[in-house]
Amino acid sequence: MICQPMASPVHQLAQKASEWLKRQPVWVSLTQIVPYLKPERRRLALAAAVSVAFSTAEVTSPFLIGAIADKIVGALNAGDAAFSALVEMRWIVLALVGLAVMRSSLLVVQRALGGRIGEQVASRMRRALWQHVQDLPTEAVERRGAGRLLVRFISDTRAVQRLVSDGLLNTSHELLIAAALLVGLMLVNWRVGLAAAMVLPAYAVMFHIENPRLRQASRARRRRRTRMSAYLVERIHGLFVVKASSQEKAESKRFERLTRKLANRGAKVAAIGGRMHGYAIGATAMAKVLVLIIAAAEADANRLTVGGLITCLTLLSLLLPILRQIVIANRYLQEAHISIQRLVETLAEPNEKANDDQLSALQVSNGEVSVVGVSFSYGETPVLDYINLRARRGELVAIVGPNGSGKSTLLQMLPRLRTPTAGRIFVDSQDIARTKVSSVRAQIGFVSGDMPLFDGTLLDNVLYGAPPEADETQIQRAIHLSGADHIARTLPDGWQTRVGEGGRILSPGQRQRIALARTLVANPPIIVLDEATSALDAEAEYALANALRTLARDKTVIVAAHRLPTLRLADRIYVLHRGRVVEQGTHESLSQRQSIYAQLFKLSRADCPSTVAEQQRTE
Repeated sequence: MICQPMASPVHQLAQKASEWLKRQPVWVSLTQIVPYLKPERRRLALAAAVSVAFSTAEVTSPFLIGAIADKIVGALNAGDAAFSALVEMRWIVLALVGLAVMRSSLLVVQRALGGRIGEQVASRMRRALWQHVQDLPTEAVERRGAGRLLVRFISDTRAVQRLVSDGLLNTSHELLIAAALLVGLMLVNWRVGLAAAMVLPAYAVMFHIENPRLRQASRARRRRRTRMSAYLVERIHGLFVVKASSQEKAESKRFERLTRKLANRGAKVAAIGGRMHGYAIGATAMAKVLVLIIAAAEADANRLTVGGLITCLTLLSLLLPILRQIVIANRYLQEAHISIQRLVETLAEPNEKANDDQLSALQVSNGEVSVVGVSFSYGETPVLDYINLRARRGELVAIVGPNGSGKSTLLQMLPRLRTPTAGRIFVDSQDIARTKVSSVRAQIGFVSGDMPLFDGTLLDNVLYGAPPEADETQIQRAIHLSGADHIARTLPDGWQTRVGEGGRILSPGQRQRIALARTLVANPPIIVLDEATSALDAEAEYALANALRTLARDKTVIVAAHRLPTLRLADRIYVLHRGRVVEQGTHESLSQRQSIYAQLFKLSRADCPSTVAEQQRTE
């Protein structure tokens, strides 16, 4: 039997320490930002070199001051002038001045490096987060909400930035100085140095007791900030509703409660931080008392001079700011620990493009779309139940049904904006779930009734996402079919008019036309419209219905609609009711018999007499 060599006590201790660290949540959080720190290796090495140089200068100065003090005391004891002794040591005085300038310059460099490294790490995390959020399934984004995601990008990455620049780097810098100060004390007199070091374990114990409380209070404050952010995003978007409902006072009271609770959490964090600062001051004061007692005994034994005592006290005085900085860094660490966990949790969400490299691109030839046995549920709430339908190139297919029947959900599954819980969707016999997501969306253009525009010019919005091969003829055709050219003519700066955030200077109907033009410029072989004409007037919708009929000559067009112009021109109509296809046929065949479609059509005709009048006038 071969005996394995026993591990040395040092190795065993290191292994236990490593295992203990791996169980510490904060240490785990720190390891999770290492990939974002790696590109900063050169700056980190430079920062380390600057810290070593600064520590050396910081510790050297008290020794020079002590030497000057001994020289002056010796001169005074000999009956000589103190100033003459100082003149004799002019080179040491000049060295002190040089060291002061050196420390000041090095500190500027160190802070600048720390700030740069922290900002770069936060920037990398934001870029990674934005790329991942864009690739998340729609359900995951909706579940988190805009307000909570906004906190990830701004507040959480800011916490990481402060941790790196003001926490890790500055604390490493300060700890290096602290180690150098203790070594300096030991060099002056090991008994005095030991007396100063004895206070640190007591401070560490108090630190350990308060840390869990600080972490818990910081987590509670973070949650309150997130809730406030989500509340503000929702209410600012819905401010018209607040005003129209005269709920300003009620919303002010809600916001007051949110701010009060946030302030209470912040006050608790501040109180714990104050106690930890108090411990730092108390520990330093105790160290000074112990040093004075030991120093007096050492002086009686002729083992410590006056200059040595001054050196020790000067070194000790430099320790208090370091302990304070550790308290501040610890607060950043506790806050960042929560932020890092939330960022990592978001980045760990499965994205819809995870397996794209292993899939083939969707190729569209005939443009035949087949929905086979598709079902969908929001959690435990069923929305669609075993849907079957088909659309071919050259057809205009309409889907109708009462609100809540599942029309939008069904159409959102075609470009893989949602994933069926059962069933499959085929395009030219290709299962779209087994093709690249990007290729599916390149081949299937999707327009909904509430698709926002982006802050920019009207032309920027029309050309957003336009393929490089889009020529002027294709662009002009898309603009003409969507009616966007009429909109440009009514605006003061034409195509160069800035539409504002969300396209706020345009009417809902105009925004829908621009959104349609944006999709048509991309020229996909399959076009899906989800109530994309709901905000148009009768004349505009009739013109657009004819445009859709024109598009359907060489494309597959599927539209959710409930108004006459589109329905009369549709080649096939599917009627959804309670998540199921209950009827299908043409407008004429469905409206001439007792059917759900006939009832829906009758209601829509009663609600929209102008549409019927326009249709009759045109005929």
